[in-house]
Amino acid sequence: MGNDGGSIPTRRELVKDSTLGPTTAQIFEKNQMNAEYFWKTCLLSNKKLEEPLVSDYRGNIYNKTAIIEWLLEKKTRGLGKEGQTTSEKFPKGAMIVQHINSMKDVVEVKLSRDKEGNWICPLSYKEVDSMGVRFGYLVPCGHGFTDNAIRQLDDPEGRCPECSEKFSLDDFIVLNPLKTEDREQLENRMDSLTAKGLTHSLKPLKNAKNAKKTKKRLRAALDENDSEIVVADKPKLTSHPLQPESHEPSKKKRFETIVV
Repeated sequence: MGNDGGSIPTRRELVKDSTLGPTTAQIFEKNQMNAEYFWKTCLLSNKKLEEPLVSDYRGNIYNKTAIIEWLLEKKTRGLGKEGQTTSEKFPKGAMIVQHINSMKDVVEVKLSRDKEGNWICPLSYKEVDSMGVRFGYLVPCGHGFTDNAIRQLDDPEGRCPECSEKFSLDDFIVLNPLKTEDREQLENRMDSLTAKGLTHSLKPLKNAKNAKKTKKRLRAALDENDSEIVVADKPKLTSHPLQPESHEPSKKKRFETIVV
């Protein structure tokens, strides 16, 4: 128990409770490792992130070339559909980017760099992978900033500090979100956009556009029918072409006969 060069175990080490979750230090270390991986690796190709970069509504980052190659292969081979083979180049593509059907579903992310080449916020100069910092980008322009820097802007019109394009705080996408509330907020935003017929990039859905065209054609047809009804002020036909017209006097004539 002592003087043998060993250490005396504590009660916590002796009594292991399976119900105890990971410690704060363990969670921090795991999040740090995840952050480093997500900020350096394309989720689709599993290769090093290289500009140009794109991001989906979930805040995941991909190499733009990988997304383009995936969409081309998906279109030619019908990847992601039931009964179709998986991609040899992107074996997990159907699971990871199943929600990406066109380039409208991603936004090109434009990140600033410091002298050492690290991605930073151009306003706060904080690095993107700093723990405790919510880093994201604006839709539709794609410029990246920290959440605090964007919220502290003294601009009532809400314009991007880099390109002066208008934006809404609802369209600030947190990159590589680790918190559950951030992920839920991004999902709710996408649900709202879909209900409006919009994609992540705020461009109209393809189906919604076709639906609008169909609606216009139907309305034009209805207007045409209405105009024909107004112009066609002709004697009424019988309800059936074989039925003879009724010779019963009208109500007005019957009334006049009774009065007389």
